Amino acid sequence: MPVLTEPAVATIEELRRELARLRAEFDSRVASLERKISAATPSSTKSAAPTPAPPKPEVTPETIAIIAAAVTSFLGKKVKIRHARLIDSGTTPWAQQGRAIIQASHNLSR
Repeated sequence: MPVLTEPAVATIEELRRELARLRAEFDSRVASLERKISAATPSSTKSAAPTPAPPKPEVTPETIAIIAAAVTSFLGKKVKIRHARLIDSGTTPWAQQGRAIIQASHNLSR
């Protein structure tokens, strides 16, 4: 272990003092910002319960019946729809293409 000389020890002590000063300044700035935030936030918002997310739109039985009728007329045989869900219209073209590939891979000749 190297032995520290007097100037090195003094430099280390200066660094420690500077670090302590910077830490105190940082803590005071954080406390000041927390006070500003708590003053700017209305108290009614703090105690209010979070608003529930809006319910997801569901596919109605009428819509499923219309889809089944359209597919039946297209294929020429009766079909039964087991599952249907709405897909977010804000999806990317990559996701749309992926769904198209998966749907095209299904065997409909059964």
